Amino acid sequence: MTIANAWLKYRQEAAKHGTAKKDFIQFLDFGVSTSQAYIAAVSEEETDETDSAAAACYCSSSTSTELLGCI
Repeated sequence: MTIANAWLKYRQEAAKHGTAKKDFIQFLDFGVSTSQAYIAAVSEEETDETDSAAAACYCSSSTSTELLGCI
C-alpha cells in the first residue's frame, strides 16, 4: 500500500513538473527500484554495525582468546 501511494505521489509530482505521461516510471519498475534501494540501505546499515562492533571488540581485546569471544 505504501509503494502504491508513493507511486501515485511520484506521478502527481512528475506531471506537475511537466514530465510526459509516456515517460512516467511504470508501477512495477517503481516498486522494484524502491525495494532495491531499501535492501541496499539496510544491507549497508548492517555492514556498518557489524564493522563497528568488530572494531570495538578488536580494540578492547588484547589476546586471540578474547577476540574469539567477541565473534
